[in-house]
Amino acid sequence: MVNVTYTIGDPTLLLVLALIFGFIGFKRGWPKELLVTGFLLLGLILVGFEFDFLANIVNRAWVFFLFALTGGLGSDNPSQVLQQVRGTPLVTADNAPTFTFLVLVLCAIIGYILGERRYKALKGSYNHIVGFFAGLLNGFLIGYITLSRLYLPRPNEVTQVILPTGSLVAILKDYWIYAIVGAVIVLIVANLVRAQGR
Repeated sequence: MVNVTYTIGDPTLLLVLALIFGFIGFKRGWPKELLVTGFLLLGLILVGFEFDFLANIVNRAWVFFLFALTGGLGSDNPSQVLQQVRGTPLVTADNAPTFTFLVLVLCAIIGYILGERRYKALKGSYNHIVGFFAGLLNGFLIGYITLSRLYLPRPNEVTQVILPTGSLVAILKDYWIYAIVGAVIVLIVANLVRAQGR
């Protein structure tokens, strides 16, 4: 069996993410996608201009949670417990990129949930075309933030995808049960989606 290696760089991954989200936007429509865009921009503003304020709130909530978890006011010496848990902040300079990413993902999820609850599906090609471009923008924002915040600096690294090119029978010989389970899951999900559309 011969393996074929494909090299994928960050621009290709960004394009793939943008196209996936563009397809999602095409299916959902422009009002829902623009709501997600607004929440993503809100998340960018929060982590861009108010990062210290937001990190301070999260760290205080984390200290309160740890204080309550370790006995809090019910312990023998609450002030000593509070001093112990104050030295363990959740958001530090080391994990600031991950915290930024999680804030943006949370904003995107809130936007998607509110969009599904707030707006009905609109008819017409205008809705789908503008939704596609809004989805492209969302995919670009999410991809750019993900690649730049979590994986940089890595200017010369690439992702390699190795695909086996032998016969399908040879590939699935040892993994046929996984293929059947995967096909059943795809059929169940497709039927559930179709049933929700009725």
